[in-house]
Amino acid sequence: MVSIEDTDPAWYKTAWQHTDNEVPWSQWTTEDVDFISKCAAITSPARILDLACGTGRHSLELARRGHSVVAVDLEEKLLAVGRAEASRAGLAVNFIHADVRDLSFDSRFDIVLNIWEGAIGYLENDRENERHFEVIARALVAGGHHIAGPLYNADWVARSAPLQFWRMSETVALLTRIDWLSGRRQIVDTCTEFRRDEDLRWRMKVSQPVCYRIYTPAELVGLLARVNLRLVDLYPEPARQPAPVEQSMEYWVHSVKGPRCDLP
Repeated sequence: MVSIEDTDPAWYKTAWQHTDNEVPWSQWTTEDVDFISKCAAITSPARILDLACGTGRHSLELARRGHSVVAVDLEEKLLAVGRAEASRAGLAVNFIHADVRDLSFDSRFDIVLNIWEGAIGYLENDRENERHFEVIARALVAGGHHIAGPLYNADWVARSAPLQFWRMSETVALLTRIDWLSGRRQIVDTCTEFRRDEDLRWRMKVSQPVCYRIYTPAELVGLLARVNLRLVDLYPEPARQPAPVEQSMEYWVHSVKGPRCDLP
């Protein structure tokens, strides 16, 4: 079993280095954006904040659909890929290099996104992770939508860990191992990547284990309520795992900001 001592508490600053669209989850970008549009009932151009956006694949798709998008990430290398694609496609996405905790948007966005975890639970301790939710709530207008997912379901992981599963595209296969640290309510996530080169040979790379906080649906709903984000609904994987949320390894959450949000 991998232990907490094998991980770096600031791992999130350098861990995500994928700059291509071959990783398995990139194949679901259109589905993800369709789901976001349905949840938020978008009928006209919206102002959208995409947190921990990576290369900005969701931001770019949202901009293609006519929305005004600000995309934020801590990794400049990933943002450079998004900026290049936006320039090539003539899309007006505002990419910002920043830690989410340093953002100061106030009642500016109709929708805030944390897609494919979106750095939820990644920070150094529970208080720092709660600051992330305060930023989300402050950035939204009253009645604005917050959509996050897929997020690991701590109830399911606690019952099932240690576990391994595959995610695959045509050229990349990722084997993920999840260990559960019950006292810390954290997982240790170790990923082995198999990438098929032009010569059709598979190359293997084992990533440095990373450790972060995950939440039960009830825990997350409670955190959202503390920053005046009211639950609309919880969902299993959109269009991919039609099982009840409590039986799903991962889940999505949709909430709406109330009329007042008094934050520190």
